[in-house]
Amino acid sequence: SYVGNYLILMIYQAYDVPGMTTDGIENDDASDEVYSYILCSICPMKLTKPGLGFDETVGEIHTLRQIFAVDLPETGFLFPAFNDRSTDDSMLLYSTRRTDHIQDLFLENVLRVSATLPAKQQKEGFTEFVSEILGNDSSFETVLAVQENLREAVSTKKNDLNGETVFLDKEAVRNVFENSGVSEEKLKDFGQKFDDQFDMKKLYRKKIEEVKESDDPEAAEEPAKGMDHVPGIKVEEKLFADNVVPTRNFEVKTKDMVLRINSKHTDIIDTRVIDGKKCLVIELTDDLTVNGIPVGEV
Repeated sequence: SYVGNYLILMIYQAYDVPGMTTDGIENDDASDEVYSYILCSICPMKLTKPGLGFDETVGEIHTLRQIFAVDLPETGFLFPAFNDRSTDDSMLLYSTRRTDHIQDLFLENVLRVSATLPAKQQKEGFTEFVSEILGNDSSFETVLAVQENLREAVSTKKNDLNGETVFLDKEAVRNVFENSGVSEEKLKDFGQKFDDQFDMKKLYRKKIEEVKESDDPEAAEEPAKGMDHVPGIKVEEKLFADNVVPTRNFEVKTKDMVLRINSKHTDIIDTRVIDGKKCLVIELTDDLTVNGIPVGEV
């Protein structure tokens, strides 16, 4: 995404994979495979900053000569991948310095693959979709149930897949809504709404508009660098569960307050109407502190 000179490093190496004994100890003398791979790093070349420095040849302080220095890689890839201590020709590892600005042109024209949206866009899109389905009249209990059931569904899938990456599809999300007590009326046209919300090319276009309107100087330059590009090849519609479902904390937010609770203990919060006012009730199960100061009595 840097406009200027680049250094493209292509490295070919071979790695003698150490053998593994039955008790899990590496044995360098018992290798039975050589892992050969290509490592590509694309690094911007940037002018060094002007300044003063010591010139050893004359023993004096002089103005430093600016040169083009190699910066950290912007993007790169490793092929083939290395999984389970062995070569995996079916996979390529792609790396980018900024995950919110994936080099779509590089992926499409060089690697001939497409990427799913960055985590931020996936999370925002999923939040919008849940809000659209539930509407503004949903109860706190329903929203809480949806979050808990989503977390439980993801946890179950992870156990079934032995820790592999978990994706959320249309059917899984609908089951969560149904199990959370969402009415059939609200689930009307669920499939069409899901397809419209997660049309990846539509979301790419939305990302482009956000980049163009951004106050970030780097982001504002992206359209000139080819980042205003919607991939021409098919974009895989995958939602990574870890991107859209919070697994650690449950967040409750108002204009003046943000409350984060461990996802495993959401049962300690409730909503009630007290003296005609809507209140959030929190059960105090542990010691209470205020700005680090312990509170003896409530």
